[in-house]
Amino acid sequence: MRRKRSFASGLLRAAVLLAVLAAAALAGLYFSLRSRAEAFARGAVFALDYTVESTAEAPSAAYRTFETFGALSGRLEGEAGAGALALSFFAPGQDAPFLDLYSGDGTFYLNAGRLYRTYTAALAEQYPLLGALIPGWGLGDYLSAEQLALLLGQETSAQSAAPAAKLVPVRYAEGKDGYLYLAPEGADPDAPGLRVGVRLATLFSDEAELHILAEDPANALRFVLTGAARAEAVTLSPPDSRMADEDVEALRAVFEAVQALVEFMNG
Repeated sequence: MRRKRSFASGLLRAAVLLAVLAAAALAGLYFSLRSRAEAFARGAVFALDYTVESTAEAPSAAYRTFETFGALSGRLEGEAGAGALALSFFAPGQDAPFLDLYSGDGTFYLNAGRLYRTYTAALAEQYPLLGALIPGWGLGDYLSAEQLALLLGQETSAQSAAPAAKLVPVRYAEGKDGYLYLAPEGADPDAPGLRVGVRLATLFSDEAELHILAEDPANALRFVLTGAARAEAVTLSPPDSRMADEDVEALRAVFEAVQALVEFMNG
């Protein structure tokens, strides 16, 4: 039973980790850009490539989860405006995202339905006989931060619903030439956990070139994102397909059923 719970929580924890760190970085960045360039007051569109790196000799469980999911690298597309943020993550060579996130109104929503369908489609391709046995998804797609906290047994909501930190300039000797680096106000200057680099030549333009580094010491991970933010009018609204609170345990059962099938196929 422990292995089944580990599977469900491991996949979701890895997804939450990636989504929350990216959301914190881009929300803080958007606030900084909006205060420097008037064009960004209407909104911003992000397009970045990301890489997940291990900072330990032995890869952590979170790193192995990204590796198993084929998501150690990929691209991120997003939009920000009017106190809301929407992000989509794509694995290499894929046109459809494997993960979506919406943040706004003091909370965030993670598209667990898309994550599940992407994962089970990969399983069906790996184990053709398994395809007909995998349970379908009959729940609302998006989990709230509070529901994720309940499912994972941790303070997910407190971490992921926090407002974007104010970013201030910092020195970063290892950064890219010609970039201004920002970090959360009050963070350790030597290890701030998050550094957002903006190419100085584009700082006041309608398209800012970015270099973002986010560290997660607890899981021995580093996330590196490179790309651009473009000023563009954006209108965002919360997702319509949301999971009911009473269905959280049903979600746990669905993940455990899939893991049981995988263990059976592996003998």
